[in-house]
Amino acid sequence: MRVTPIADYHQVYLAPAETYPVFDPARPDDLVQVAPDRRSLIIVTGIAMGPITLDVDLVDAPDDGAGADGTEQSAGALILDQPLYLLAPTIDTGVPDPIFTPPHAGTYAFRITATDRKKFFDQFVEEPVEFYRIHLWAVQTDR
Repeated sequence: MRVTPIADYHQVYLAPAETYPVFDPARPDDLVQVAPDRRSLIIVTGIAMGPITLDVDLVDAPDDGAGADGTEQSAGALILDQPLYLLAPTIDTGVPDPIFTPPHAGTYAFRITATDRKKFFDQFVEEPVEFYRIHLWAVQTDR
């Protein structure tokens, strides 16, 4: 699924409804921060505010992880038992549609790849200048 969320304060949240993970300011250079409960994540953008392009896909297995020039990668795992929504730290997005609904509750590994994250660092933009791709795959499910 491709979406164009708005980054605010260098952050875009993917979290269950009515959940607001806390950004760790001691780790501002991380590409992604996973919440301590492992149920949500924060994409840390290069731009200060504006739209980004984000693809989120469920895959059967991880890709080879090879990145082109200008890309950054990070990986981790989430415990998912409900849909993830795109949330912003200070922008009221209303009630958004879910960005990802796990087919089964369980642990999902993820790999995030970012392109051009540092090209317009700390700037305000009106058009997407950064591209993010998140692949998720089931590691262990409760079925």
